[in-house]
Amino acid sequence: MVKFLEKMFIVEGILFGIIGLLFIFNPTSSLITLTNITGILVIALGIVSLFKQPRSIVVGIVNIIFGIGLISMPVQSINLIIAFYGAWSTVKGIYLLIVALKQSGYRDTFNIVYSCLIIILGVLILFNPIVSFVSIPYIIGTYFLISAVCELYIGFKI
Repeated sequence: MVKFLEKMFIVEGILFGIIGLLFIFNPTSSLITLTNITGILVIALGIVSLFKQPRSIVVGIVNIIFGIGLISMPVQSINLIIAFYGAWSTVKGIYLLIVALKQSGYRDTFNIVYSCLIIILGVLILFNPIVSFVSIPYIIGTYFLISAVCELYIGFKI
């Protein structure tokens, strides 16, 4: 099991590194592609919820309509994706910070610093939407590169 986790962290780190470089060197296309992929995933989620949970037909239909909106209007949807990404980064950073602080009395400075950086990036994205619109591809790229380094570190540390 440990070998599997080690390999998964390493693969995830490599993928995050590639995604980070794509966002830094091709920001506009990467952001529009991210919006389209998000739309496809939301549509898929809507379809799955229609079949798996017949009682939540309304949720499935709303997801499908929302996904179609993301795909058909990617540039207009970018602000929504930016806000979601900022909120997601903030929540993930808080969660990782709590986990790092609770690790059986062991204080891992690296994970604490990493968590704090994610929280700071998330809050900056949420509270500076105009600046975020211009700089979000670079922030996302930097986030993925930092995550790549951390995932590789964890993968080789296990």
